[in-house]
Amino acid sequence: MDQKLRIIMEKLINVNIRFSRAQREYFEQGAEIAGFKSLGDFIVAAASEKADAIMQKQHDWLSSEKDLKSFFNAIVSAPAPSAKLTQAMKRHNEFIAGFGFLHPHLRKRKK
Repeated sequence: MDQKLRIIMEKLINVNIRFSRAQREYFEQGAEIAGFKSLGDFIVAAASEKADAIMQKQHDWLSSEKDLKSFFNAIVSAPAPSAKLTQAMKRHNEFIAGFGFLHPHLRKRKK
């Protein structure tokens, strides 16, 4: 069965989206120019196009089983950080902490 037909036949769900009045007017104008029946149809089509592009990029990046295995093995069997990398990360965290940007998980816990 065609994927688009299958999607149409599936039970529809509601999604609440908040955007500004200016964004709504802009999206409505785009929908009208493109000939969509409704703003919802336009938003679904735009989101689908974006998702397709992202999926294709991901597929192209890891397009073969060999690529997937190489990627997985690189993550699972990553070497321990070198002393230079550890020191660089420590200096980076100290620098960032001075601005209050250090991620909470990286902050030293007070005892």
